[in-house]
Amino acid sequence: MATIAVQTLPANGQGLAGITWTPASGGGDDFDNSGNEIVLVRAGATWTTETAQIEGVPAPDSGRDGTATLDPQAVNGVDVGGPYPGRNWNAAGSVLLTYPGGVTGLDVAVVRVPRG
Repeated sequence: MATIAVQTLPANGQGLAGITWTPASGGGDDFDNSGNEIVLVRAGATWTTETAQIEGVPAPDSGRDGTATLDPQAVNGVDVGGPYPGRNWNAAGSVLLTYPGGVTGLDVAVVRVPRG
């Protein structure tokens, strides 16, 4: 498992050109989550049918104990999800990503969206 560095968008934004992508790790990935992060998944040149699953955790105030699936095929090669409130998604302070179909050609980025 690898930890994906969280990037912060500048206040004026830069679009996808300002994002650094990381190849998905076969054993899964995680990222530090403050509740203001979004996850982007991109189909690379060798991508086949992989998806990313964001693993939910049980919380006292919610029945959320499932997954959110991101599928770049469904939206022209890039899918986005989040933000993920910590009470429903953090496992020991981070969010876990798994790749049930493998990681061939799958790239991931995590971006903190500034508030205010």
